[in-house]
Amino acid sequence: MPEYIAMANEVTAQLLASPRFANLAGQEAKVVLGVPTNNSANWNLRVQDIFDTVRNTLANSRTVRVFSTGYTDVDYVLNSEFTSTRTQGRNESTLTYTLTLTTLEGEYLGAWSAHRAFVS
Repeated sequence: MPEYIAMANEVTAQLLASPRFANLAGQEAKVVLGVPTNNSANWNLRVQDIFDTVRNTLANSRTVRVFSTGYTDVDYVLNSEFTSTRTQGRNESTLTYTLTLTTLEGEYLGAWSAHRAFVS
């Protein structure tokens, strides 16, 4: 399994285990999941695979109802992003995956993330 898929699984598990999400999920909330944004230096990330992994995990959890991007009659929005940083003078970089939960109006409710350090 690619490391970025493992990161997506880790972050989705953090989301599902969080008390904040548990309170929302008990209402059978409707959630739209945005397509991940790749703002990292790694253009080999397959965002569709990440999207499918997170969507399937959420749907299989039966805690929320997951809707397609663009659907507007929802309670919450989940957006995700990959970012990276490179340490100058070293061959180290860090890849971060963040999943952010907001209301449809844009109110921030929480964020969960995973980080990996790589030596190149």
